[in-house]
Amino acid sequence: MDRYRRGWLAWSGGFLLVLVATSSLLPLVNCQTALVDECLDIRTCGQVCVDTASSYRCSCHPGYTLEGDGWSCQAPPPTAYLLFANGENVTRYNIDLTNKLQLHHGTGNITACDFLYIDGVAFYADSMNKFIGILKLDGSSFGRPASKVISTSGTVEGLAVNWVNRTLIWSDITTKKIYSSRLDGSGVQTLISTGLSNPRALALYPFEEGYMFWTDWEVGNARIERASLHDGSKRSVIVSTNIVQPNGLTVDFIDRRIYWVDASTDGVRSAKFDGSDNVIA
Repeated sequence: MDRYRRGWLAWSGGFLLVLVATSSLLPLVNCQTALVDECLDIRTCGQVCVDTASSYRCSCHPGYTLEGDGWSCQAPPPTAYLLFANGENVTRYNIDLTNKLQLHHGTGNITACDFLYIDGVAFYADSMNKFIGILKLDGSSFGRPASKVISTSGTVEGLAVNWVNRTLIWSDITTKKIYSSRLDGSGVQTLISTGLSNPRALALYPFEEGYMFWTDWEVGNARIERASLHDGSKRSVIVSTNIVQPNGLTVDFIDRRIYWVDASTDGVRSAKFDGSDNVIA
């Protein structure tokens, strides 16, 4: 047995090689290789990872084009842009942070925003003046008095637009409830009325079964929950580990994953819709 004292592990071309050194010149037998699937890591490719015999290659979902770096996927026109709320302002940037366009400047505190692309508008929550307002994405409403959609009783921390059913969904950290209404503010309903501590971000998946996701900063019980987008039923906690102060939340509609920012760890994590595969993004 002395000739099997030492061994090394090495990576080569997607294979894990097991190298064994012997103390004599006996021939090496029963050498095996373990195939490594790089596609198990969601960060391997921007969208689609295709495993090959010795490595992998990146691809894109239909309608997207693979960039020259072999990793990124480019969306078709029109150019994607970022909607950014900060204090008194709502601003629009191109995705590379060029071509800044200020959409709103007021005297309040903008805590959440979302958009309805087909109508060319964005909705925003002013937690200081306690209302949800609407503005034009092309900047044509800038400088005009705030256009209020609905008055709120507390502090709105999360706001999302259901563009399929044309409704608004928002979370209120003061009343500890989640509400919905039509886009014009009529027909207000309470979707979630119990079991909320510090509800923050909201994100929607309005297709098929229809889900809404939200984060809760409850001390010692931080979590992400999921429920029916239509009536708040079928509620469940889907993420309760590796989470402290979940803040921003968004949905990957194609791969059916959620992504969130944790203010405590300054990191971004991702999980499937049922909370499994909770990983650093």
